[in-house]
Amino acid sequence: MLAVSFVIEAVSWRKAMSQVRAEAGRLGVSRRAYVARTSDTALKAMLFEDSAALAGLVIAALGLLGAQLTGDPAWDGVASVVIGVLLLAIALNLIAANVSLLIGQAAPRGMETRIRATLLAQPEVEDVVELLTMMLGPGRLMVAAKIDFRDEASAAGLEIACDEVDRRLRERYPGIVQVFLDPTPTRADRRGE
Repeated sequence: MLAVSFVIEAVSWRKAMSQVRAEAGRLGVSRRAYVARTSDTALKAMLFEDSAALAGLVIAALGLLGAQLTGDPAWDGVASVVIGVLLLAIALNLIAANVSLLIGQAAPRGMETRIRATLLAQPEVEDVVELLTMMLGPGRLMVAAKIDFRDEASAAGLEIACDEVDRRLRERYPGIVQVFLDPTPTRADRRGE
């Protein structure tokens, strides 16, 4: 019976890992970094639950085997305690992940670097003074940036540049649902240097 359960859980785990591989590849991050930083708590919960189930089945089998070989039922009890500790660790990890989303988790550093590069690629942009990102939900990201635009850009040119940056960001990262750009001079520009 444990073997059948193991096969069923392995199939589910493999599907979750396939989705993790695809998403990590799309974002250009490692699988470990994706799992650690994803806002998709359903995927994370499924992956962790399946991993815990597989490990729990192995531990249960070892506990049963130990009890059978030694005749001591304590092996089965120890296996049960270890499985309980494993499930507690998984639950605490998922709680921590969900709490970080409640307080505004930022996008992965690599993604922020690429967003910054996209902003700087716009000809009217002189510098990115400040860049903030926040996960709004599974696969949903908000970008807010203070941008130092070139002084020769007109008001109409700034509007067009902002629309172009918004379009490029949403095109490259479909998860970006909100973009806020704040024209802000650098400190040197404010001092007249």
